[in-house]
Amino acid sequence: MISTLIQRFSYMIADHEWRGELDEARIQALDQLSAFLAELSADLEHGSHQAAVGRAQSLLNDMNIPEGRVRIFCRSLLHMAVLILETSAPGENAAHPARREKRFDLLRQIKSRLTTESFEMRFAMRLSIVMTVSCTVSYLLPITHSYWIPMNAFLLIQPSYEDSSYRMKTRPIGTLIGCLIEFIAYPLLPGIGGQLLFSLLMISLMYCSMPGTWYQPVFSTCYALTLASMTMNEHTAITLRLVYLGAAVAIVFIVNRFFFPMRRETQFAYSIKALFRLHNHYWDIIRSGLYGLTSLSVSCEILTHFHMNYSECAAYLKKSTSPSRDELKEALLILWHMFSELEQMHYLVRTKSIGLEENAAFLRMIDAIQEELYPIIALENFPRLEEELHYQNPDVTYVLTEYLKHAKMLLKYKGSIPF
Repeated sequence: MISTLIQRFSYMIADHEWRGELDEARIQALDQLSAFLAELSADLEHGSHQAAVGRAQSLLNDMNIPEGRVRIFCRSLLHMAVLILETSAPGENAAHPARREKRFDLLRQIKSRLTTESFEMRFAMRLSIVMTVSCTVSYLLPITHSYWIPMNAFLLIQPSYEDSSYRMKTRPIGTLIGCLIEFIAYPLLPGIGGQLLFSLLMISLMYCSMPGTWYQPVFSTCYALTLASMTMNEHTAITLRLVYLGAAVAIVFIVNRFFFPMRRETQFAYSIKALFRLHNHYWDIIRSGLYGLTSLSVSCEILTHFHMNYSECAAYLKKSTSPSRDELKEALLILWHMFSELEQMHYLVRTKSIGLEENAAFLRMIDAIQEELYPIIALENFPRLEEELHYQNPDVTYVLTEYLKHAKMLLKYKGSIPF
């Protein structure tokens, strides 16, 4: 649980979007949370944690900051801290989940990636096609230095269509400038020593440059042409460099355009779907936790996957000019809320906070949640689910109530979410 808190904290620090929310109230809340954690770290070795639990509950009750990432982070951390304090038992050996569960999760991850909607699969297929075609052309051409074709193609192909298009503009510009510099500078180099020194300077500048910029190919082109001109005519080397680059650009353009294209809009839609699927998969883990011990490493992997997709969606919306951008931002924030509540629910199930007589009602809720993938819960299911929110453990009731509240809020943005 503590490692998950550290993981969530690292994601919070790495994401700069929340800094725009900071005002006096939020800064005060973070200061209070920091002071609480400092006190807690000093008292954690003592046997009783009731005072710390009371302090955490007091901070939760007195937290009056607006909705946003800072509020989500503070409340989820405090709820998790209370759960840790209430269930900690020094000296006990932790049980380990069965290997079968780990194998099942591994197979699920492989299956989820072997689809045409998977970002990894689409990029892998495009990369494979580009490298197969360019290496075949290089192998069949009876001309020297034809390996420049797959080398340039490999540098041009990028995960997103837009990034590849950008490199197909910047690399030819840099290559042309590099060819011009080489055409002027090479005759002035004093022998082999001067050529090697010039090559060393160019490759050093190349590795100091940012990949994808227009000026990095200037240095790589000068380096490659200087070495090539030691064994062949300088004009021939420049001509081959330009022709091979043109062939690589043509191959990458055709594959990007017609084979598994991945535009930012398409990638955003797939990332949104992935966030919903992760919610459903997390509920599968919680369901299995009613009958056996679940793996905490799996929940950490889901947290990592969730924030990868969340970051991609947030970065897209930041630059998007779509009229539904604000609604989608709110929907993402709600999904973050719900994922935080799923984490708390997972740990409550692991600590056996749900009685055996309550399992049936809890399973009915999971079935209703997983009935539809988009959205998570159908509107007609809410009244029945809310009537059954009467659990012996008040924490379970609270977390499920909050989850249903945010799930209902998510329905308002159904028309904006690209299902």
